[in-house]
Amino acid sequence: MTLGQEDPWVRSRLLTLGVHSKTLITPRRSLCLTSDPKSEAKSLRLNYAITGINELPREINKSKLEDIDSDKEKQLAFYRDIRYRFSGVDENNVTVFILTYSNREKNGRNREPSAIETEYLCGLLNHPLNDIWVPPIVPQLKGLSYVSYLKEFYNQARSYPKIALTGLIPHIARLEIRHLRDLFLKEGVNYFVMDFDGKNPLDMVGNINQAVGIIDYIERETGNPCFLHGINVPITKGRWSKQAIPAKDILLFEMGFNCFGSNHVKRQLPPEIVQKMGLTTKRPFRVFSRKDYLYYRDDTHGLRDIVSEERPTAISLNDFSQGLTWGQIGLMEKLFSVERHGIEADVLRTKLIERESVASYIQSKSKVPGEYVRKVLDMKRPPSLD
Repeated sequence: MTLGQEDPWVRSRLLTLGVHSKTLITPRRSLCLTSDPKSEAKSLRLNYAITGINELPREINKSKLEDIDSDKEKQLAFYRDIRYRFSGVDENNVTVFILTYSNREKNGRNREPSAIETEYLCGLLNHPLNDIWVPPIVPQLKGLSYVSYLKEFYNQARSYPKIALTGLIPHIARLEIRHLRDLFLKEGVNYFVMDFDGKNPLDMVGNINQAVGIIDYIERETGNPCFLHGINVPITKGRWSKQAIPAKDILLFEMGFNCFGSNHVKRQLPPEIVQKMGLTTKRPFRVFSRKDYLYYRDDTHGLRDIVSEERPTAISLNDFSQGLTWGQIGLMEKLFSVERHGIEADVLRTKLIERESVASYIQSKSKVPGEYVRKVLDMKRPPSLD
């Protein structure tokens, strides 16, 4: 990890990430890689300015974990699915497996994984295409249980040679996050993954403050720069009655994050929405504008000019053609905005390289609410965890 230029007023900085034989410069938008040919990493792969980091999400429950470990055919099928995901994707990109593990019994909560469960999970992460090991997420696990679980995870993971480990900052209570600091320092990790659990970043400012406080502490103690990767970050939503809504996701680049990726958390949709997913009747959608950091409704006057790009893009408004189902429109909506996030990360990299002020650039986005700007500026002064 090599630290380059830093902005003096916001937490944006150039960081060169090197893992195995792969090297890239951040900030950068990470892309979701699934077996779907329309997944982010596949749909946007030709826009080289935005590629570089792929997230490969998988959900695993206890019975499936035990089946994979005890049945060689199911194990082969699991790894075959992973290999198929890389078809047509540049394997020189850094890939991060994002596993979500559930071991709850009926109507219960997830519990701390046992030592044998943790051993099995490490086995799934031990894949030649997984560049960086992220401890599997266990939804709804309490903070102190996470500390115990992560200790066991690192103990198991250290038995594997030449792996790159990360510090997982789960979605737990803000004050519980600080319990992880000494563990991360002891393990010597300098790549951190913060789980937003599908929550709006500006609603998670308290947790973000704790996370960057940990990073600042570890950087002071070790003298080495740290990387911060946000996962499960949702595309900004708002009431359809509003024509334009301010973006909350894109500001993570000024809040200390070197990259962030899309939300993989699956929510139970209302039955009436599920029924509409296959319909081809027109439905509204929103797309991100880099010019002013707003998400605009599709019926906005002059939308093409508002979201126009000088450089070629893989996804455009022309892709929202007639005959798409509700589900397909939702996919295009996400791809359109994710690509613009990636382009914006490229712009920020250039500004940092050329020593231009990122803080001034953000403040020039006149439609970003003042309270959002203040939260971003305040991130330069996180609370001490000493």
